Amino acid sequence: MFRTEQSVEITKPRRIMIVSRQPHSVQETAALLMGDGFDVFMTHQCPEKALIAQLAPDMMIYDLSAENKATAATIASVGRFAVQEGVARTLFLVSESTLAHCLAAGTSEELLVWPGSPSEVLLHVRRIVRSAESSAIATLRTFKDLMIDTGRMAVYRDGRELKLTRTEYDLLLVLIHASGSVLSREVITEKIWGCALFGSSNTVDVHIKTLRKKLSDNALFPKYVATVRGVGYRLADERPAASFSVAQSATYV
Repeated sequence: MFRTEQSVEITKPRRIMIVSRQPHSVQETAALLMGDGFDVFMTHQCPEKALIAQLAPDMMIYDLSAENKATAATIASVGRFAVQEGVARTLFLVSESTLAHCLAAGTSEELLVWPGSPSEVLLHVRRIVRSAESSAIATLRTFKDLMIDTGRMAVYRDGRELKLTRTEYDLLLVLIHASGSVLSREVITEKIWGCALFGSSNTVDVHIKTLRKKLSDNALFPKYVATVRGVGYRLADERPAASFSVAQSATYV
C-alpha cells in the first residue's frame, strides 16, 4: 500500500553555479557543461544566501584567477561558506601563483589553473560529481504526490519544495516509516525527541497541526495524516500519486 524507501537515481538535472568577475572567460565552459546535461547559472560576484537557497546548486565553480591576492585562507573561507549554504562541492579556478601558494599551504580544496581548457573543467566536474554521488547515494521516499529526499532532508510536491521545519520533517518521516501503522503520541515523542517530554501529547498535536497546514491537509478529510481518536496518528489511506518532475533549464542571474 505504501511505497518503501529505496536508493534511486535522481533524474533532475544537476545544477552548477559559476561565479566569475570575467564571465567572457568561462562562456565556453558554461556551454560545454550545458551540453553535458548540467543546468548552469552564472553570476558576476559572490552570491547572496537567498540566491543560493533559491537556485539550490549542487556544485559551484568559483573563478578567482583574476584575484592577485587570493590565498589558501580566502579559498577555504569561500569553501566553508558554500558548504554552510548547502553547496556540497566547489571547484576553484586560480592563477598558477595561487595554486603554488595553496599547495604549499596544504589546502584540501579542488583547484584548477585558469585560464585553461574548458574540457579539463568538464572532466574535473564529472569526477567531482561521481565522487559525491558514490559516497552519498540519495534515497527517496514517496507518498501520494509527496516526494521526500532524505539526502537533502527536503519534501517536494508537484516539483515545489515545501518549507517544513526540522520537527515537521521528522514527524512526516516517522509516519512514513510506520507505513500506515498507528503511532501513539508517546511513540512519536520518543522517536523524534528521544525521551518523554512534559506535556508531550499537546506538543505532538501542535506539530501535527502545523504540518497539516503546510501540506494543505484537512483533519476531517485527511489526505496525508489521519487522526486515530484516543490513540494517535497514522498516514491517511492511499490515493493515486501525482507525478513529480523538475524541468531542466539554463539561466543567467
